[in-house]
Amino acid sequence: MEAAIRQNLFTRDDTFLGICQGLGEDLGISPDLFRVAMIPALFFFPVQTLAAYFGTGAVVLFSRLVFPAAPRVRKGTGPRVEAKPAGIETELQMAA
Repeated sequence: MEAAIRQNLFTRDDTFLGICQGLGEDLGISPDLFRVAMIPALFFFPVQTLAAYFGTGAVVLFSRLVFPAAPRVRKGTGPRVEAKPAGIETELQMAA
């Protein structure tokens, strides 16, 4: 699966601060796992869960500011290289 171009997580309309999304991208885990884990935690420990959520948000923001992602090259935009199967030329030379 090809990753989409990274947008600013904190200004998107489809996330609430984008912290679970940012953690998922940084750790290579589905952000839905973080979201599902937060639901029961909010019921049993609401203050601690919100404190951890905003604390993690500060860490995600800091990591995005200090270590920005390099721009990714989209498929099909680089130079085209055609691969030759190995051994074809030598087999033809041997047959001649």
